[in-house]
Amino acid sequence: MPYMKETCVAGRTIEVRKYYNFHVPPPGEQRGKRTKPTPESVRKANLRKAETDLRRLMNANFTDKDYSLTLTYRKAPGSVEKLRADAVAYLKKLRGLAKKTGIRLKYIYVIGAGPHRRHIHMVISGFPEMGTVSDLWEQGHISMTKLYTDGNYAALAAYFMKNAEDTRQEEIKQGMKPKRRFNSSHNLIKPEVRKEKIAAKEFRKDPRTRKGYHLIKDLTCSGISELTGMPYLAYTLIKDKNHAGNKPIYSNRGKRKRPRGRPCSIRAGDDTEER
Repeated sequence: MPYMKETCVAGRTIEVRKYYNFHVPPPGEQRGKRTKPTPESVRKANLRKAETDLRRLMNANFTDKDYSLTLTYRKAPGSVEKLRADAVAYLKKLRGLAKKTGIRLKYIYVIGAGPHRRHIHMVISGFPEMGTVSDLWEQGHISMTKLYTDGNYAALAAYFMKNAEDTRQEEIKQGMKPKRRFNSSHNLIKPEVRKEKIAAKEFRKDPRTRKGYHLIKDLTCSGISELTGMPYLAYTLIKDKNHAGNKPIYSNRGKRKRPRGRPCSIRAGDDTEER
């Protein structure tokens, strides 16, 4: 039976997810029990979705030339609103510094309002003098860490999401309506997710690698979806450091080919940009 294949290229990584979205299970398998979503399962699903979006944004927009920051306080504020206001004020200063130094500033930040600590986490573009970035924060101390060289920021995204979820719980506790889990600059590349319908009896049970890439075992998972009761497989490939190949990532499998001899009829003014 046909299955769906989702492919997302983000920086040095390629994320692949294969699944069935039909009512008939693949040959030799039985459909698992489909459970009714509970508020907790919906919360976890939303959290996974947010973490996936964040991970892809990080992978697509940042490199080992950029930095992860943790902004701490000498005297921590009690309200989450104050934390958010401080983050916005600091970013305003950063934008001013970026304009002076000719840096195209990119950033993502989350608020960390856990039960024992108040702080702000950020990923920002690298500056020629990172000491000036630290001087702009007057509320306490900034710790800076250069990003990993491999371009896979899944662990960092998961850590950001843990802090964001703590903040949402604190907002609920303070009687506030929870806000976005993370915020980012508008100039970030938004990784495209390409969906294909593959005409095959079933998908391969083992992840398939490609030349110049290797599999990240920690980001490989498979099983039965709680929502659909159908099998799925998800895995991530990462480009080898010395690989410079430019072979197209997305396949043309399943697409209709234009017969030979027939002219391609595209009217003037047609938008042919792929999104």
